[in-house]
Amino acid sequence: MPSPALINASPFEVILSDGTKETVSLRQLSIRQLYQFTEHLRGDNMPALVSLCVGKPDEWIDTLELESYGALVKKCLELNFPKAAMLAMSDPIVATKLAPLLARIQNAEKMIAISGLPMNAPSPAPVASASAAVTGSAPST
Repeated sequence: MPSPALINASPFEVILSDGTKETVSLRQLSIRQLYQFTEHLRGDNMPALVSLCVGKPDEWIDTLELESYGALVKKCLELNFPKAAMLAMSDPIVATKLAPLLARIQNAEKMIAISGLPMNAPSPAPVASASAAVTGSAPST
């Protein structure tokens, strides 16, 4: 039986700072790993969050080219944030950890919209109605 850490893993190519390429296994996290994921989000520790999602040591992150690291962060969030938001719907502790992040994401999206800068892709945050369900507040209009 496969390890829970490797369920739903998909290859993701990264570029190291020396220009070489490496393929890592980007994985959907197990329930217990989602708790770690939310801790890393709450503590603004994206390098540890990425390490968790790819199963690499924290130090490995420093070998990545900056743009490749940014793309990897985005993929880790796209893959695992929706599951963490679902977990938050049933666990108030997780909800309280995600609520400040959801507010920051929504504020950032508003600031980008006001600035006129293009948003290339949607944020990993759930839509406003799902965010309200997680945080227990109604979306502002």
